Amino acid sequence: MTEAENDAAIDAVGSTALLVAAMRAAETDRADRLFSDPFARALADEEGAAMLARAHARGLHKVPLVEVRTRYLDDRLLEASRAGVRQIVLLAAGMDARAYRLDWPTTPGPTRLYEIDREPVLAWKSARLQTSLPRCVRVALPGDIAGDWPTALVGSGFRPEEPTAWVVEGLLVYIEEADVHALLARVNELSAPGSHLLFDVPGRALFESTTSAPAVAAMAARGSPWRFGTDAPAELVTALGWTATVTLPADYAAPFERWPQSSSPGAAPRKLAHSFFVAATKG
Repeated sequence: MTEAENDAAIDAVGSTALLVAAMRAAETDRADRLFSDPFARALADEEGAAMLARAHARGLHKVPLVEVRTRYLDDRLLEASRAGVRQIVLLAAGMDARAYRLDWPTTPGPTRLYEIDREPVLAWKSARLQTSLPRCVRVALPGDIAGDWPTALVGSGFRPEEPTAWVVEGLLVYIEEADVHALLARVNELSAPGSHLLFDVPGRALFESTTSAPAVAAMAARGSPWRFGTDAPAELVTALGWTATVTLPADYAAPFERWPQSSSPGAAPRKLAHSFFVAATKG
């Protein structure tokens, strides 16, 4: 890839995916790491590392939300796999390397992991992981979440009649409320009983709290404004017939002693939570 092509790819990928990869790389370097992602540094590249350094210099991203979220989703995905789920779908996969780093089951059949994202994102990842082998059957599908990705998914071998584990990580905050409901409705239509849906979503406090105002402003300035939040995250999927469990990041991080806020886990009223993790099952 030439320098010009590299720059174009960085613009197309968007800063958020590279920034998240840089956070995962930094977490992997810690002695008390919550997970290991040996591919994150290559995916973040120098651009992602520089963005993280600038964010830290401004006092941003000090709470390890991305790191705790990554561990939470890792744990839930492997639980679903142990329960027999062999189809995984990552919507807006970004720089996710779970196809390469998690220990996916191979019996009674191989795990098939579908990554859906824009072509430049998948091309960026492919260029940096070309010598690495996934630990499952990885299927990369170019597409936008606003487009007809369900047709492409089914056309690539996805079987709607089989249980699926869906991951919608770090995405809902960037889209409008109507589009959030439309996306989850499409997921529901493609989900057989026994499917799992994992996602995170911010609470309204993210937009209303003075403590989060600098981060909100920084994301808007980066061209990735935060648009959606809710204080009733379970209702996003219970209305579709799913059973949902909501977890606060501080509560999940408590056993690892990695959450820096002064309040004890679960002490703050749920309505003041800045983010929620949701694990839902169908049927």
